[in-house]
Amino acid sequence: MGWDDYDHPQPPLPQSDYVGMAFIMNGYPGPLPNRWLYEFRPTLEMEDESEDWTLVVDTDQVGQTA
Repeated sequence: MGWDDYDHPQPPLPQSDYVGMAFIMNGYPGPLPNRWLYEFRPTLEMEDESEDWTLVVDTDQVGQTA
């Protein structure tokens, strides 16, 4: 649970033409930026509780359509 060796930080965004998504971990204590691609947790630890993480989306293409 929480920050450990199974957490994978999001790599830095490129200088331009990007869309990036990352999760923000609640109560994050670590030295890296609080932006994560995913986290692994043992299934048994999650049976009795759940946790919501915020998903952030970044882009430099404001006002553009796909």
